[in-house]
Parts: sequence; structure tokens; C-alpha cells
Amino acid sequence: MTDPIDTLPFGVGDIVETTKGARFWGEVAVLYRVPAAGTNGPRAEWRADVRAVDPGFLGTIHVYPLTQLQLRPARPPIVQALLAAGWNACRKSLYAVCEDIQEKAAKPATSIARTADEQAHERGFYRGESSAATHIARAFSALDAMDDDNLRTALAKSLGDADAG
Repeated sequence: MTDPIDTLPFGVGDIVETTKGARFWGEVAVLYRVPAAGTNGPRAEWRADVRAVDPGFLGTIHVYPLTQLQLRPARPPIVQALLAAGWNACRKSLYAVCEDIQEKAAKPATSIARTADEQAHERGFYRGESSAATHIARAFSALDAMDDDNLRTALAKSLGDADAG
């Protein structure tokens, strides 16, 4: 005998979007059945808990009847490639800025005569600036593109309502 869940149009882990009402899209977290409204019999309706992937609702869980959901079309490979290329370009630019700061910190300007205290203060300032640049570069390296709220918001705007939710 076939399990009724095998006949559903999508499963746990699939990305779905609403078909009516407020635009919302996310990943199906749970599928379950509940008694149909107004019935005492064995008839049941399927529901889905959908965890938002949409930047505007990220992380929230909404409950929908399956009749209000459909599979969300996958982004074309070209969009994925452009996303990766843009992220890597940003990463390289950030690294270049951080390297420039570190180089300047290694050779502070000494054209003006300064007291020993002023020179120590200047070295401390550049050392701190260099340390900050190193930490920023390391943090950005560890950050996945889709973890960045600003990038997700920019993508949602640039891809338009039809694709971004």
C-alpha cells in the first residue's frame, strides 16, 4: 500500500511559495495531517510548516494548507554563477582594501618630526588599524554569501518580485 505522503506535490526540504495572499517562500520543515474543518470523520487535510528563506521573513515559520503552496522554480544556473562571481568580486575588493591598510600600518608616515610619545601613539594607532583589517578579512572569508542580509536584500530587489518572493 502506498503511503499518502508519497502522493504530495512536494516534500520536506523542498522550497515552496504561496499561490495566493501575501507573497512568502521558504523551505518545507514539516508535513502533517489535521482533521478537516467542520468534520468529525477520518477526512484530514495536509498542512506544511514552512521556514522562511525570504530575506524579509528569514527564519520565521508559517503554517499553510497544501492548497496554498506550490514548488518554487529553481534559479537558473546563470543566476547562481552571477551570484558567485559577484560575491567573489566583493571578497577580492575587501581583501585588497584590508591589505592596503595593513601595508600602510607597516610603514607609518614619519615625515613630520614627532616626540617619542607621539610616535608610540601613531604606531599603536596603525597597529590597531592593521589588526582590525585582518579581523574583517577573516570574518568575511568565513561568511557565506547567503548569510549576508544586505546581499539577500539586494538580490531580492534586483531579481524582482517574481523570483525574489
